Parts: sequence; C-alpha cells; structure tokens
Amino acid sequence: MEAPARILECPDRLAAGWFTAPYLIFLAYATQLPHYVMPGFPGFFLLLGATLAAAPSKQGIAWGRFGWVYAALMSLVAMAALSLAWSGSWVTVNALRWAITAGAGLLLALVALGIAAERGHRIAMGLAVVLATACLVCFGKALRTEHPVIRLAPELAQVSGDKDLLAWGFTEPSLVFYSDRQWTMLSKMERVKERLAKGRAGAVVMLRREWTLSDRIKQWRTGSPITTSKDNQKEVDAVSASLPDARLVDVEGYNLARSSWVELRLIVPK
Repeated sequence: MEAPARILECPDRLAAGWFTAPYLIFLAYATQLPHYVMPGFPGFFLLLGATLAAAPSKQGIAWGRFGWVYAALMSLVAMAALSLAWSGSWVTVNALRWAITAGAGLLLALVALGIAAERGHRIAMGLAVVLATACLVCFGKALRTEHPVIRLAPELAQVSGDKDLLAWGFTEPSLVFYSDRQWTMLSKMERVKERLAKGRAGAVVMLRREWTLSDRIKQWRTGSPITTSKDNQKEVDAVSASLPDARLVDVEGYNLARSSWVELRLIVPK
C-alpha cells in the first residue's frame, strides 16, 4: 500500500498517469478512434491547470536540462513535419498537407507553452493555449474532410432504413458512427453475393484498394514504386458488373483508424 499512497501524495504523477494511460492502452490497437482516449483528457487539464497555477508571474518553473531537450526535440519534429508537408511529392492531398501543418503548429504551441511556463509569462501562456486550441481544431477539420465515410454519408442517407447495409474489406466502426445505422460486416465475398441475391441489401461498401503508411515509408527507403497493401479491384468490379442497374459511387480518403489511404466503392442496388 506504500506505492499507491506515494502516488496520491504526488497529484502531478497521478494526473500524468491518468492522461497517458489511455494512449498507452490503445497504442497497439489496429482500430483507433479519437474518442477512445477521451477518458484521459481530465488528467491532462488537471495537469495543465496545476502547471499554470505553479508558475508565478516572475519566478517561473525550472524544468531542467530534460525539459529543454524535450522542447528541442518536439520543435525538430514539428519542423520535419512542415518540411514533409510542403516540400517534395510526399504529401499530394491538400487537406492532409494542412492537417500536418496544423499538427506541427500544435507541437510548436505546446513547446511555446512550456517555455512561457518556465519563464513565468502568464500572457504568453494564455496565447500559447489559444494557438494550440486553434491548431487542434484545424487539424481535426482537415482530417474530417478527407475521411471516406464522411464523403459517403450523403449517399448513405438516401438508402431506405428498412434495407440492410453491408460492408466488405472496409469494416471500420466509423461506418456505424457517421451513418448512425446498423451494419453487417462480412469477411467473405460469397456472403456478400448471397445477401445481394436475396434482394435485402440496400447498400454495400467495398474496399477497392488501400495504401498504408508503411507502404509509403518503404517507397521512400527503397525508391521503388509504391504498392498497395490491398488490391480488390477485380472482385469489386466483378460484383459491380453483376448488378448493371445498381448505382455506383467511388470515393477515396484518409482512414485515420489505420493511418491508410483507401478507395471505396458504394453499390446501391435497384
């Protein structure tokens, strides 16, 4: 019981553990959605409030050599991200370029917040918090505009509510979250064809191709052409050809849950 007692005597450690625990738990998960780590947000704001309260207007906080090394490292990461976004052909999608820019701005704002707290400048601390908030909002909006399910949402809204919604290849919880509908996630193409033959399917979302971040890194390291992690074009095109009267909608976008770029096809049978 001595260890828990020592933790309770150090509220900063408790708040830091509260904030970081959800990130550590979900770090290895294949599917990662932003709201999974929201239970750690109160710990972050308690830690932020304690930091702000402990920074007198003149004395500041001495964070030592580690703090300065950490601030320098985060600044380098932010500058590298900006260079990646705006130089070369690594990032070709405008919304992702602005998302990376906003993420880099968020890192720099947090570094500025730490330096302001170390120096004891409360006005600068407040401005850094405002800047960090603005960057976070821009980051979220940029990623949201590139989400493939967001782009499919208007089409899905037109599907009758008494029809089944099917998904193959792309079985992400975001389908349920953004459409507010129940989905049947299928792993075999035969099951998709059976459901379509019964005439109960109102729409089918299928994964045509997917590129992961590891594919991009491999291309950068080896100089070879980027290849897809998954290529289901033949299967998807075959199903589409078997339904000549169906409405087809192709979209592409960034799937944040898997850090991958995907091409989806929506098939709405008549």
